Amino acid sequence: MAKHVRYRIEHVTKYRYGLPVRNCAMSLALRPIEDRRQRVSAFRVGTEPEGSIFPVTDSFGNARHQLHLNREHQSLSITALSTVDVRASDAPPERCEESAWETIRSWRDSFHQWDYMDHSGLALPSPALESFVQRIGITPSGDPLAALKRLSGALFERFEYVPGSTTISSTIDHILDTGRGVCQDYAHVMIAVARTWGIPARYVSGYLHDESAAIGA
Repeated sequence: MAKHVRYRIEHVTKYRYGLPVRNCAMSLALRPIEDRRQRVSAFRVGTEPEGSIFPVTDSFGNARHQLHLNREHQSLSITALSTVDVRASDAPPERCEESAWETIRSWRDSFHQWDYMDHSGLALPSPALESFVQRIGITPSGDPLAALKRLSGALFERFEYVPGSTTISSTIDHILDTGRGVCQDYAHVMIAVARTWGIPARYVSGYLHDESAAIGA
């Protein structure tokens, strides 16, 4: 990857309703995050038909936009245009000290980590998850980073990536039962196991650019 890359992103979401809708209220999570690696130099979001849009910041510090559309419509198109400058990052470390488990255990009483350690609806512990972890034979031993890498590798080996095999409301039991899923399902299983190990984990959504493709993400 080059030291500096500029991406121009057009993200279009379209809704079509079976009956006319009189009003609409949505929370839009479309503005890319800004951190030490990337900066958003331009961002614009609009709708057709036109609605009222205003920016807000959620409890995690993410930039969102609230949409209110108080007019009858039977279709809705939301277009977000972003220009993002991204710097290459250093390669992640291969491992960390085993003593890092002590630091992780100290986070259990930290208010700031609760949202990342509390089990959520789509990634709940279950007998199917417990059985899966036992079958792959991976435990939270050694250093935490190495354990997570072993877990990630096991998900890649055991599951088959099949577009359309799950929906946005599918729980981890679906992929655990069928062995098929998409990126969200891999992430949910990873999150569920990490949290049972006491490691804070969260779901991150974004774009993955394929340099061999002229368009798409």
